[in-house]
Amino acid sequence: EQMKRILEKAGEISSRLEDSTVDDRENYTPGWKFNEWELKGVPLRIEIGPKEIEENYVTLVRRDNQKRITVAQSKVEEKVKEILQKIQRNLLENARDFLEKNTRETESYEEFKEILEKKGGFIKAPWCGKTSCEEKIKNETTAKITNIPFKYNEPQEKNCIKCGEKAKYWVNFAKSY
Repeated sequence: EQMKRILEKAGEISSRLEDSTVDDRENYTPGWKFNEWELKGVPLRIEIGPKEIEENYVTLVRRDNQKRITVAQSKVEEKVKEILQKIQRNLLENARDFLEKNTRETESYEEFKEILEKKGGFIKAPWCGKTSCEEKIKNETTAKITNIPFKYNEPQEKNCIKCGEKAKYWVNFAKSY
């Protein structure tokens, strides 16, 4: 009887949200289900149990920081939207911070190889734009171009770190495994 009420309430709340599902499988523990959905990348989990139904709230759990937030059932839609926006901003900020802290810049191929061996991470370097140069770098170091940044990408009077020809782009390299 209690489980039926929980599933009914979960279904009602789920129907008010854009992209959600109710995990009503009885042959798995809640912990197992939480872990499975986290591995699938679900950014926000909504927990509903007997106490939540009795007191008319739900518990939201953020995947990015594991914070638990108690929300009135009547406010679920607006709070979910707000939290998803915060999660998106947080993930973007963390990714930018990680990239900034782990990117080094060089114009020397010898230094490029040394950075790869000793520090790893990303290396911003001038590149001529030729696939053949990228292939040589990849074959010699296992590093490949991960992206060509949009901003400030005119390496004026710089030369490609591999062939020495005039560079067309600043690119980010990283080891590929």
